[in-house]
Amino acid sequence: MQTYYWQDQIISDLMPPSKSDIKLTREQFLLVTGGSALTFALAALGFRERTTIKRQEPWPTDPENILKRIKELNFPVGSELRTTIFPRKIMWEAVQVLKAKDEWSYDIDESDWLRRLDIFEEHIARLAANGIKGGRLEVVPFELTQDGINFNYAPLEKAIEIMAQHGMKVDLCLGPIDYPYYPGFRLPINLENQLEETFSTGGINQIFISEQPDPLYPEVSQNISDFATRFLQETLSRYGHDPRIDKLYLGNEWPDEHGIEGVEGTMNVSQELMLQFAQMIMDGSDKKVAINTNIHPTQPDEFTLKLGPLLNLLGDRGVLGLDVYPTREAKVHTEKEAIPDYAALINELRRRFPDTELVFTEFQAEPWPPEGIAGQSWIDIFRQHPEIFINFFQRSFPPSLESHIIASGITEVGLWGAPAWLTGEKSEYDFPLEMMQTIAETMEDGKATSADPLHRFR
Repeated sequence: MQTYYWQDQIISDLMPPSKSDIKLTREQFLLVTGGSALTFALAALGFRERTTIKRQEPWPTDPENILKRIKELNFPVGSELRTTIFPRKIMWEAVQVLKAKDEWSYDIDESDWLRRLDIFEEHIARLAANGIKGGRLEVVPFELTQDGINFNYAPLEKAIEIMAQHGMKVDLCLGPIDYPYYPGFRLPINLENQLEETFSTGGINQIFISEQPDPLYPEVSQNISDFATRFLQETLSRYGHDPRIDKLYLGNEWPDEHGIEGVEGTMNVSQELMLQFAQMIMDGSDKKVAINTNIHPTQPDEFTLKLGPLLNLLGDRGVLGLDVYPTREAKVHTEKEAIPDYAALINELRRRFPDTELVFTEFQAEPWPPEGIAGQSWIDIFRQHPEIFINFFQRSFPPSLESHIIASGITEVGLWGAPAWLTGEKSEYDFPLEMMQTIAETMEDGKATSADPLHRFR
């Protein structure tokens, strides 16, 4: 059995119970649940702890003391929380909650947020009320066009309007074809159908989109490239100078290869085409331009090789978004291989890209479900495996506020996990949202500076 840790902070998981260990004392139950309103049936699940390494200031595991500890933190001045706003995902998760409570009787696409704007607006209001200052907004191509030529931006307008009404900044996902949330690439319906038919006869379900046609699938790859260029131009003409937009996101997690919604296969985009898109944005807008990536800060040469040309082109309008998942980091390191100092890693990126603003685009703020239940709704995971929620929000996540966020000195923190927090609140576990509000309020009182993010620990 391995114990995973971040330098002196343990990242310890709760293990599933054995058949001979299904009882909790009252004290153990309160420690695990923090005395929340969750049903005492949780106790029947049982918990066993992995062996841990003590540190001088261990994080508490009950909600009251976690919030107290958060209030003692000194975040860099100007820090704020944002998140990713994908209306279709928010709607789908909300419908699953309603169905679980026998409160859903509509015969519509369960992701069609435009048919129930009240649900989407309610969730945006809850996020704003709990300290979320902005969001990376994702409205995808097939919601705006059927044929890839004629565009109807009414859905995007409605989403921007609702976010603005609740005081949330809008970071607009431009795509033009790669977006957050699985599977990644999203196309108009006509191109989905063409690509699916092409793959069915081609034998290789993989396509490369560049300035030049993919030799395997020249026609459809050229059509996708042409659509992406046309869609980007149209979106920039409408929103490139829109004062409601804070910044623009190009792609998602480039240069990763991603799946394609509605099609069995994968796609990726060339650096040459990304540079062309970046130049179009520079010419067609006055906004900062963000590019987020899964490349880990322990690989600075990868940043330079793959993202360097894009960031150099963007200059002081460039924003480098980091996607960071601390629980996944921890599980590739053992007691004999501590994770390097995070502040030093971020400072190296600042040295290499001095003109580029650094932000967290996706900082893990939801559990990473184990194999076998990934892809289920959050309400199903919560009802079947509440220990996954409790373990993450009361053990794994709070220490990362120190080990990553404060250590980095990064002030814009995009948290990944809003649908999970909202589901928790609907399921008598409102601690995640309460914790986000406490973090946001503490950030507003931040006393550290970005030049001295670790002064509390000196």
